[in-house]
Amino acid sequence: MRLFSSIYLLLLTYIIIAIVFWGNSLQKQSERIYSLEVQNLRTAVDSAKSPVEYTRRYSVLEQNLSRRTKQYIGEGSAFLVVIIIGATIVYSSFRRKIILSRQQNNFMLSVTHELKSPIAAIKLNLQTIEKHKLNEERRTGLISKSITEANRLNDLCNNILFASQLEGRQYKATREKI
Repeated sequence: MRLFSSIYLLLLTYIIIAIVFWGNSLQKQSERIYSLEVQNLRTAVDSAKSPVEYTRRYSVLEQNLSRRTKQYIGEGSAFLVVIIIGATIVYSSFRRKIILSRQQNNFMLSVTHELKSPIAAIKLNLQTIEKHKLNEERRTGLISKSITEANRLNDLCNNILFASQLEGRQYKATREKI
């Protein structure tokens, strides 16, 4: 999980830096365009002869530069917000999956332990009956304990099946008058 978190954070940082870099590059390109447009304006319109025309065109160029800057900032910010929201959703989903996987593993270990206990008791009782000459009372006691453990094992299996049906929404409750 730590390796995934580190790689994930590294990639997210790279994406954010890339967005900022491209936004900065676009802004520099926009400023170069603005400089070229201002130079063209100076050669096309003489500011001494036509100050009103020059001022009007210069104002349009400044407005275009301002509009492009706002556009880059707005689009970059929106894209950044979408990336961060998406990254948060993906990370939380992955984290939930890891937690669920750990819980399932712990559940399987518990179930395995609970199922092996009665099996071990039954096996021990049967091996004792097989290897030793026992009186009838002792033999009956071991068989009774084996039957009890087999019933316990059966109950555990039924509970697991019932839980599986509940989880899969396959269980249908029956109504009874009380």
